[in-house]
Amino acid sequence: MITFQKFLNEEISPEDIKKFLKMAQHKAYSYLLAAQGQFCFRGMEDKKEIIFNKKVRKDRRPTDMSKTMSKRLDDAFNAVFDIRGRSQCVFVTGDESTAIRYGDPYYIFPKGNIHWLWSEKVEDLFKIAKSKTSEVAKMDQDDLEYWVKTNYTKDQSLSKAIRSGNEIMIECKNYMAISSDYYDAIKGRIR
Repeated sequence: MITFQKFLNEEISPEDIKKFLKMAQHKAYSYLLAAQGQFCFRGMEDKKEIIFNKKVRKDRRPTDMSKTMSKRLDDAFNAVFDIRGRSQCVFVTGDESTAIRYGDPYYIFPKGNIHWLWSEKVEDLFKIAKSKTSEVAKMDQDDLEYWVKTNYTKDQSLSKAIRSGNEIMIECKNYMAISSDYYDAIKGRIR
């Protein structure tokens, strides 16, 4: 992979970009087809590489939300969509400024077969479920599952989800990432 040190000293070569694009078009074909030319961002801290591959954790711990609320929501997503959206997905957004709140922004290219969950109404689930007194937090599990079912969709209009800027949970085994600083290098060259 290309390190931050190499970036500082040499920049990424056009050949490195070409290899990344070729691999993305092959390995992230399902995502690229569904995204229809749109890009997802993910903010990440402590990343020194400019281009890298990452395996999706299947035991993700919540960053901001309580463990109890996260598990209840995870169980609800699993009951409704057969996806553990809170603990086994990569979180992305179409809004770079939202991604920046979580770290340096990267374009994300999920590899292989993917599924995604998103809501037109919910920008960030944490904002809705963050306090113990929130409407969502007070729901019993059946009502929470109904709320998930009526507010979220699975595998529908990824390009619209990206344009919305709302949180998107993508189920995949791993993904490729490239720093958003390289927008000009990939713009129009990947579909």
